[in-house]
Amino acid sequence: MSYESERKNTLKTLKKEGTFCTLRKPIKGEKPAYDSETDTTTIPSTSHPGYCVLSDINESLVDGELIKTGDIRILCLFEDKRIPEVGVDKIVVNPGTTNEVEYSVAPGSKAIIPDGKTCVLFKALGRK
Repeated sequence: MSYESERKNTLKTLKKEGTFCTLRKPIKGEKPAYDSETDTTTIPSTSHPGYCVLSDINESLVDGELIKTGDIRILCLFEDKRIPEVGVDKIVVNPGTTNEVEYSVAPGSKAIIPDGKTCVLFKALGRK
């Protein structure tokens, strides 16, 4: 079985059934920039396009620690094969639109890597 082929098929399905998203990875060592005119702080980061499917989490699974109220399940893959880093990266759903939503990649998220090198799906626990 070719896991690269499996990855491509999963990405194709996410593109067809899901929505566009980007993975925002902060650039290590870069300092945030403050804009006094807009009163906003921008964290220098790289952006990686991908696709995702969102689903709610059953309220009975909320334990207040690992899974919190308002968390969402995000199944995703990124075109350049980047893998989100828990507690560091953000997944931005519908970037650049009025429906844009940014989620932190929370603990409990994991990459599915059956052969130890090819991520065929990333299961994220998204948190606002």
